[in-house]
Amino acid sequence: MKTVAFILLIMYWGSDGRSAMTTAEFTSQATCEAALKSAANAMDGMGMSRTYSVCVEK
Repeated sequence: MKTVAFILLIMYWGSDGRSAMTTAEFTSQATCEAALKSAANAMDGMGMSRTYSVCVEK
C-alpha cells in the first residue's frame, strides 16, 4: 500500500517585489488544507500577496 502525499504549494510576492515559492508535504488532504488556510491567513496578516496556493496529490 503506497502512502499518498499532498503537496502544499504557495507562490507569493515578497515586500521586495520578488516572487518566491514555498512547498510542504502532508500525508492527508485535510492537514494540507488546514495548513494552507493558516498560511494564507498569516500571509494576509503580513501584507504579502499570494498569487497561487493549492494542495495537490503527489
